[in-house]
Amino acid sequence: MLLLIAGIAGFYFFSESPMVLRVASVLAGIAAGSVVGWTTEPGKQFFVFAQEAVVETKKVVWPTRKESLQTTGAVFAFVVAMAVFPLAHRQEPRIFDVRPCFSDGKM
Repeated sequence: MLLLIAGIAGFYFFSESPMVLRVASVLAGIAAGSVVGWTTEPGKQFFVFAQEAVVETKKVVWPTRKESLQTTGAVFAFVVAMAVFPLAHRQEPRIFDVRPCFSDGKM
């Protein structure tokens, strides 16, 4: 990570240099970080972890397009219903007044 940061710092350090040199410093930082990552034990462990994550992701049963659209539609319908309630209540508050249902009818 430090090598990548050093490459990015080189990009700004060489601000007066040609762009090719600046981009090369970033690419060198990426390359050096990759080499260190692949040759150290934590880097190797991360690579194994990443491979296992890909295998597990392939095991997931992803929803079909139809299921995704149905779920999205249900969410949008719920959002619209929740947005209409306060709007309707603001326009005619007595529509949603439940006090007469639970009292003797006097307000």
